[in-house]
Amino acid sequence: MTRNANRFIFGADDLDRQSLPSIEAQVGDFTLLDLTADVARISTDYFGVAKVYYYEDQNITCVANRYHLLLLILRELGVRLELNADKVRASFGAINQMFTQNFSREMDIKGCYVLGVDKEIELREGGLVLQDAPIRNALDARESFDERAYVEMVQAAAEEIKDNLRIALMHPRFSFVRVDVTGGMDARMVIGALSHFRQFEDKIHIHTADNPATPEDLPLSLALLRKSPFQYDSIPRRRRTVSLADSFLDIISVQLGTYYGLQPLATREQLPDTLRINGFYGEVCGRPYYARLRFGRPEEPTVEEFSRKFIASIPDSRKPVVTDSGLAEHFADELRQIAGDTPLEKFDLHYLYYRNGLHCSDKWLNQVLAPGWGPLQSKTMFRLKLATFSEFKSIKVQLDVTDALNIDLARLPYGRDKDNAERAALAPQLLMEGPTPAREDTPEVDDRPFRVAAEARKELIERVVDPRAADVVAANARFADTRGSWISAALQTVLQVDSLFSPRQRMELEQYVEDLFRDRNQKMDIRGVIMINKLLSVCYQLDLARAA
Repeated sequence: MTRNANRFIFGADDLDRQSLPSIEAQVGDFTLLDLTADVARISTDYFGVAKVYYYEDQNITCVANRYHLLLLILRELGVRLELNADKVRASFGAINQMFTQNFSREMDIKGCYVLGVDKEIELREGGLVLQDAPIRNALDARESFDERAYVEMVQAAAEEIKDNLRIALMHPRFSFVRVDVTGGMDARMVIGALSHFRQFEDKIHIHTADNPATPEDLPLSLALLRKSPFQYDSIPRRRRTVSLADSFLDIISVQLGTYYGLQPLATREQLPDTLRINGFYGEVCGRPYYARLRFGRPEEPTVEEFSRKFIASIPDSRKPVVTDSGLAEHFADELRQIAGDTPLEKFDLHYLYYRNGLHCSDKWLNQVLAPGWGPLQSKTMFRLKLATFSEFKSIKVQLDVTDALNIDLARLPYGRDKDNAERAALAPQLLMEGPTPAREDTPEVDDRPFRVAAEARKELIERVVDPRAADVVAANARFADTRGSWISAALQTVLQVDSLFSPRQRMELEQYVEDLFRDRNQKMDIRGVIMINKLLSVCYQLDLARAA
């Protein structure tokens, strides 16, 4: 998925050789191979949402847009695959958000790398050469804006977001467009942009949830939509029962060595002829994300000190291996390679280099639910965020752009008290003046249209009957035991790898896993999800290495 100057592009059917230059350096989620007589140029979308993986030695150069695919090709070529013990050991040093996904250019197999978001590949007769990608200009620039220029760029960012949405709504391929709405900051920008496109009301369906885990989302979503013509989600869907075991293995393949935050569901839905509009990319383009939690603290002068203190601050409950995992050193090595003038700026940009593409790409939901497009990918907003990072140290840029999209919707409270408090504190500095209500000021809105749509959806479900359904249901009922045996086998396999862990580290990891999965029937929390995915990912890579 991408765009050019005036239209949304979905898949190869929307492209030809002549139109390829029009998508270079564009936002979206794609990899691009431009092949000429003497060079193959491999690049990604502007923000590096799509990922490219590569390997090179004296005899072979190999590039792929899936890490699993890269390893399979190398195995078929007879390349000896060897576990990168230092990297794997470091990855078991923490399982908090920063380490829910791969965190460095080095992959788990020696010699394999992920392409940085600020690089692209040229393959020539002499081998592989890394060149700067277009985003590198923005990362290296040290722009400054006077007040007038800042106001103009805020307006330009709002127009970019609206245009990203407009072209998607106009694409003829999709009969339905599902817009996900919550009480969060990024969803507010999306719904603010959407308010300018009432002419598409027949195809727009608003999806929100009555979720006990986030009870503020529904009343805020109802309040945001109280004056809009848009209908609640009543899109027809196909539903089928799937094998939890097969689904887990599918996830391992798609996310092998890259992202560990997914768990399988026994029921899978698909939305035919539907494009999802998501609220991703505000964390990268609109506001400081990782750094936001550290503003106001004394800043460490070196990457090494920053990394050491950050890793030390992670609770032991999020550290499978506590003793000498090497994570702080490995993380510092990575931060040194990331753009940015200070350790804190590099730390914040780590999200762009890794989590943005591995969590926000929606790679998994693109396959199993419906493709997702993120209109918040604004280059202008990103430039503003970079230029004001050290000056503002706040969410001011995103608040100003949100106001520019729709001031009335912007003035409703957010779902998180932290966001409301920060907006209230920044009110005197914002471009547009106005009240800053608290969450208890959310207008009460009749929820009957939402309830009616939820009931209607039940009648629009096409249940896909699998001839193996009875066997699948029975196997799913036993999946807790199946998963438990997988965990035990994977743990023992990892612990037996020579030179991977010291005796003390083995003991720590074994005790951590035992405590985490003591009750096999208990629903896994996010630590368990990350842990089992990391273990199975390493085990599968070991199997590939042994078969090579």
